[in-house]
Amino acid sequence: MVCDEIILRLTIISENLSPGEIDEYVGIECNDSQIRGEMNRLGTKRYTRHAWYLKSKRVIAPDEYIGDKIDAEVRSLLSRLAPAADKIKELSKSHVVEFSVYFLARDVPPMNFSSEDLRAIAALGASLDIDLILYGSSDSEKV
Repeated sequence: MVCDEIILRLTIISENLSPGEIDEYVGIECNDSQIRGEMNRLGTKRYTRHAWYLKSKRVIAPDEYIGDKIDAEVRSLLSRLAPAADKIKELSKSHVVEFSVYFLARDVPPMNFSSEDLRAIAALGASLDIDLILYGSSDSEKV
């Protein structure tokens, strides 16, 4: 059985700073990364840039509603990033910084963000990417 999920990710892409150097600079250790020159996960090509990722994932129980969980998940990741906001903003001047929200859901969830959360994302110098993947009542009915 497929469950709804909320996946959040802050990405910093760099031509010259490795994920370890970004960890050190921002004071937060990433929980996923890619290193320029290493093979991608499929083994088909080499990464051309470094990428630093801080991800969170929430699987929604079948008796819960995804829309009731979004605000808390977004605020949780933003609060983890808050101590490093100025440093991330500085990196955004010469690196790609993106705040991504991915929904895997049975129905379209409410995709509204509070002005406070939008200000916090903007304070990171990040662009905002929202992706929605809908699925049907069985795994084979993905839309």
